Amino acid sequence: MKIDKKFFDRYSIDIKELIPQITDSIVTVVGEKYRKLVMQRLQQIQYISAYVNYQDVANDYVFRKRLILRKLEWKFLEKMGIEVSEETRYKVMIDGSEAYEEKQKKELETFFGKPEYDSYGIIYQLDQNGSVDYSQHGIYGARLVNRCAGKVVNLSKFKDTEEGKCIIEKIKRAYIVAGELFDELKEFVEQNREVLEFCDNCRKIQWDINSYAKKNNLTEEEIREKQLRQLSNYYEEAQKIEKIKKVNCESTVISDMKKDNTLNYTEDNIIIIPILRWKECKDVALIHEILHSVLVAIEVELNGKEGTLLAENIHERFSKEVTEIMHKKGVYLLDDPCFCKIHDTTMYEEADPIVEPFMEKFGERIRQSIMDEDLMRDFKFEIAGLGKENLIDLAKLINEYYDFLESQHDENEKGKKINYYIEKVREIVENMTTHSLSCEGKKSFTKIMREAMEAVPPPVEANRGKNGEEK
Repeated sequence: MKIDKKFFDRYSIDIKELIPQITDSIVTVVGEKYRKLVMQRLQQIQYISAYVNYQDVANDYVFRKRLILRKLEWKFLEKMGIEVSEETRYKVMIDGSEAYEEKQKKELETFFGKPEYDSYGIIYQLDQNGSVDYSQHGIYGARLVNRCAGKVVNLSKFKDTEEGKCIIEKIKRAYIVAGELFDELKEFVEQNREVLEFCDNCRKIQWDINSYAKKNNLTEEEIREKQLRQLSNYYEEAQKIEKIKKVNCESTVISDMKKDNTLNYTEDNIIIIPILRWKECKDVALIHEILHSVLVAIEVELNGKEGTLLAENIHERFSKEVTEIMHKKGVYLLDDPCFCKIHDTTMYEEADPIVEPFMEKFGERIRQSIMDEDLMRDFKFEIAGLGKENLIDLAKLINEYYDFLESQHDENEKGKKINYYIEKVREIVENMTTHSLSCEGKKSFTKIMREAMEAVPPPVEANRGKNGEEK
């Protein structure tokens, strides 16, 4: 049995379609004067690879179904006159129905038998007219009246009272609303029928792989290889990237893809992002990688290695800002507006309290430099110190803090460490400020380098004879 690999194409991301949607938000952050340059750099992105495997597709379906069921609950409650705040909606998506307020829980329990939407709930047991009489399904109508009234009543007498009439009207309204919601759920299932069939076929192939592996004593690596070939678009994506970049399929980026980790990667204007693995923060993850092809990073050399954690923390700040502006404009690329988040999505944000003193002092200057390599070079020169020790010390400190986070520690110890590192950063920022002030009125680093290069005379070409010997 084989799956149709073209199925994975539905998860592809076309940068040409994204450019019109994201340009304005990026320009709002970097400045209108850079609009043309922003568009040029976006257009230089050659390919966005949405690496997907069968399990990603299955998990994504489960997530989207959970979201649609929650949306049905919110719609039901609001049509029944009970508001659900954005904060409550988010808590419910994270923690489940227990996060509903008591009034909301009670309303859902009344009509569905539990505090969540159920397509087999009590409300669906009424007859087609929403009858509450003791007819074909009248017993459920009687139960609903009792549940709404909060007591056991004599239905034949109660239905003619003012209270009874109000409750019966409410039940009829709930029945109509529940019918609309059921149609929405049916539509969702119908739209995802191919996904379900695809996942079902993949499960059968997975079972065949496991059986074959058991009979033939395959290693984990051999099993993984079969899964990659049969249940993902790994090799197809690798071939596309190879054609674009002419890379070996065992290059670093491809090997990391093969490990099947949650990897986002940008190099030479090729972005690899297994986007389905980001549930509620797809947009900020994608914007982060796209901006690597647009913004100039504040990189620092540390023993031959780049101090990327500092650069990534700053880059993530701009990524969140762009995404927030985009969402406020009503532009959502891959996220669902009903359930998405921008903050607390990556490890880079863990260093926010430590980096904050640096950004408070130099954040605006960085913003002015992130589109221009010369401006960024000048800025780094001004704050780095004669031996570049300021920037190096800052980058080292950020790396040390991440090392601490990965070690065993309690919250009390973490709080003390944060305060310690904040004070250290403030000291470094003070040194940076002093050095920056000493550079005022002087030539920029870029200008000094250009003048130095211009002062060097061009090499004189020797006058040679026909046979190449000097005359």
